[in-house]
Amino acid sequence: EFLQCAACLGASFVVENIEIVWQHQRVAYIDSSKAETDTEELLATMVEEHYIENPENNTYRWVHDKVQQAASSLTEEESRASFRCSIGEVLYRELSENKLE
Repeated sequence: EFLQCAACLGASFVVENIEIVWQHQRVAYIDSSKAETDTEELLATMVEEHYIENPENNTYRWVHDKVQQAASSLTEEESRASFRCSIGEVLYRELSENKLE
């Protein structure tokens, strides 16, 4: 789930955005043991596994666009649009107006 969430945020993303999205997923999947894992721990694992890199403080980016595409493809094609829409709705609700731009 975490990889799919990160993939929906684009080629690069800030920690604040993935935390917002992951918190929403944790609520949606309360029974999932994976959802209980801390965001920072998951990001560190993704860096260790060479999925993403941390070029700037609080900013992450995918090491290659094919890695991001592979992570995105983990979401079934039939539900991919609704998954992305729900993430967009969460970010729209949670982020201040100046951060949405």
